[in-house]
Amino acid sequence: MRPATYMDAAEAEVLKGLFRGRSAELENTVFALLGPDGKTRLSRASRSPGMSFGSAEAMLERMVEIVDDHAADVKRKASRAKALPPLPTYKSFPIALNVASADARPLVVAVVEKEEGREEALERLRAVAWDHDFIGRYHYAVVTDRADLDRLAGAAQGDGFLLVEPGAFGLEGKVVADLDLESTAGALQRFFAKGLEGFEPVTKDPRAHVRDGRRAGKDWETEVPVSDGPEARRNK
Repeated sequence: MRPATYMDAAEAEVLKGLFRGRSAELENTVFALLGPDGKTRLSRASRSPGMSFGSAEAMLERMVEIVDDHAADVKRKASRAKALPPLPTYKSFPIALNVASADARPLVVAVVEKEEGREEALERLRAVAWDHDFIGRYHYAVVTDRADLDRLAGAAQGDGFLLVEPGAFGLEGKVVADLDLESTAGALQRFFAKGLEGFEPVTKDPRAHVRDGRRAGKDWETEVPVSDGPEARRNK
């Protein structure tokens, strides 16, 4: 799971319950292996896999142990499960756009102005999102307020699926393709494939990226105050 840290106040409290560093406040990064209940710790919590395990080999060994320990339970639940897992969407469209930019992935957006059409749109996307060729290669968002699309260049009017290339700083993006909500599964497959063919992920140097953002006047307001790193020190 990719934590939202400073972008979700409720989640921040959960993360602080897992790990607090010297500041005793929320850290920018938190790592832990959790059980199927999402609460039981199966590893030492820290800021990173390296801090918790020391090496990739040690982490792999522990993960194999965990799989063996939970194999029967996982198999039993899998045999009962008939539906695909939920589509991993974000709390808001701005967060989805920002995370997609940070992770260098394209973003698929379902624009559904009427709330009753939301689940049907997500169901259509879910059938393709968990396909072997696409799993983990996109981020997803749902937009019900068209004002959110003001930050996108080329967004068409009306409901539909949008294929978005995030901007360098995750504050804007451009639509590279769109598709009707009622499109067939085959059309959605082609839509997803087209997005990967034309997408060129940008590798960012963190220091240069921060410097360029400051020079360009780019800023992001977090939901909870940043309590870790240079940003926290500047805020004091």
